[in-house]
Amino acid sequence: MTRIVTGNNATELAKLGILGCVGVDLDFASGHLYLNDGFIETTYSGHVYSPIGQFGGIEMAEEQLDVVARPITLTLSGVDASLVGTAQTEVYQNRQVTVYVMLINQSTGALVGNPETAWEGRMDTMTIGIDQNIGKITLNCEHRLRREPRIARYTNPDQQQAYAGDKFFDFVPTIAGFQGKWGDEKASYGGPARAPRGNNRTPRGK
Repeated sequence: MTRIVTGNNATELAKLGILGCVGVDLDFASGHLYLNDGFIETTYSGHVYSPIGQFGGIEMAEEQLDVVARPITLTLSGVDASLVGTAQTEVYQNRQVTVYVMLINQSTGALVGNPETAWEGRMDTMTIGIDQNIGKITLNCEHRLRREPRIARYTNPDQQQAYAGDKFFDFVPTIAGFQGKWGDEKASYGGPARAPRGNNRTPRGK
C-alpha cells in the first residue's frame, strides 16, 4: 500500500476521529462497477461509488519484508440469486481492479481529497455460491506485478527465449560429471575415455 501522499488526507488522519471507507473500481467488460464498503455514497472523478456496507468485504494484503506482490480477495454477500447468473456470464479475467482508501468529511459527506491508491491488480477467479436463494460472490485478484520473481536458468530452453538459435547450452547434459535420471535408471557421463597407464608403453630404443 502507498503512503498518504496528499496534504488534505494527511491532515484528516491527524484528527482524533475520522470517517472513511474503502472504494473498489472493477473494470468488467460490460462496464465499470464502483463500490465502497461504507454506508454512504462517495463520488470520485465523476463516478459514484455505491455503498454495500456489511455485505461487502476486502481481504487486504499485508505489508511484509519480502518483495512478493500479494493478492487480495473481494467478497459480496447477500446477493439476490437473480444476479448470480449475470455474474457467471460476465467477462472479468485479467481485467483491471483498483482499491482506494477514501477519507470523508464528517460535516459535508464529501471526500476530503483524492483517494489514496491502496492496491492495483487484475481480476483472476470468481467463486459463486447460493444458499436459501441468497448468493455470495468471491473474487480473487492478483497483483499487477508477478507474484513471484522471474527466474532464469542456464538451460537451452531459457537461452532460446532470450536468444533464439543460440546453441551455447545445447550440450550442457554432456558436461563431465553430469548425472541424470531416465526412468528408474541413473545415467552419468564422465567425459572422454583416457588411455590406461601401465605396461603399454613402448620400451626405449625399440
